[in-house]
Amino acid sequence: MGRKSIPLAERMESKSARAAEGCLEWTGAVGPDGYGRVWHQSRMYLAHRAAWELVNGAIPVGKTIDHVCFNRRCIDVAHLRLADAFLQNQHRQGALRTSTTGIRGVFPQRGKFQVRVWANGSVHEGGYFTNLEDARAKAEQMREVLHRK
Repeated sequence: MGRKSIPLAERMESKSARAAEGCLEWTGAVGPDGYGRVWHQSRMYLAHRAAWELVNGAIPVGKTIDHVCFNRRCIDVAHLRLADAFLQNQHRQGALRTSTTGIRGVFPQRGKFQVRVWANGSVHEGGYFTNLEDARAKAEQMREVLHRK
């Protein structure tokens, strides 16, 4: 006789703990990509997707679940949102690997640092700065405003 299957909601609760930062972190198995994994009825699920579906139902085709908190182990539905690839890419944390400044949206240009932020299908110019930290602050401020729209 096979072992009794634990309901998914129970399994999720038993394999998570509230972190000091406020995230509900997955304490079970984690893949090499940093996302939690949960087995249920002989099938593996990403823990954050399973948490979302328990509360909100099936994830629509073409949509994904985005971690607003940037914590891949977080399964707190309040820290997750439904997103398409475009929104998720806009919300990406950090610069591209090819960045020469190491700061997203900041580019060296003629001895200064130019700020350009992509949002809603177009480029938004943030100006030129002599100080890298001032350019970083401007890029972050612009993303905060533009990506809410």
